[in-house]
Amino acid sequence: ARWDYWRIKRIEFSGVVALEEGLLRETASEYLKGFRFGFLPNDLYFFINKKNLAANLKEKFPRVEKVVVSKDFPDKLTIEVSERSLFGILCERGEERNCFLLDKEGVAYEEAPKSTGRLIPKVEVDDAALKPGVKVFEDSLIRQFEEASRASSFFTGSFLVSYELFSKI
Repeated sequence: ARWDYWRIKRIEFSGVVALEEGLLRETASEYLKGFRFGFLPNDLYFFINKKNLAANLKEKFPRVEKVVVSKDFPDKLTIEVSERSLFGILCERGEERNCFLLDKEGVAYEEAPKSTGRLIPKVEVDDAALKPGVKVFEDSLIRQFEEASRASSFFTGSFLVSYELFSKI
């Protein structure tokens, strides 16, 4: 009871778009559970490690590009989330192909739903061990894809929406 005044009682989120705020809140609350030295609650205002909490959320949610945690005295955390910006879909070539959402920084961040059509760019690769949260390409390559599509549109009236990358020819 003597620690209650200093314990985090409120967690507020901002910037959440596609993620479920409830899952983020649950993950942050789980991070704050437990005790230090067997008797000091982890959720005491003075013991909250903002960088570690932010890293924990980024690790658990690859869709999260950036997290800023701030403490508001005496009992509130404010967590600002920036989600990744979708560039397209990245797929492994082959029968057992895995597809992931790909952001504008070249990070494969979440399994993509099976799709057909050409509403967003699709990049196929032949030699990749894809998994969420992994930077697959440099962002300069993504910018080159975008520039090539704009140039194609300007000169031909058609957009480039599919790219194939080969490790061996």
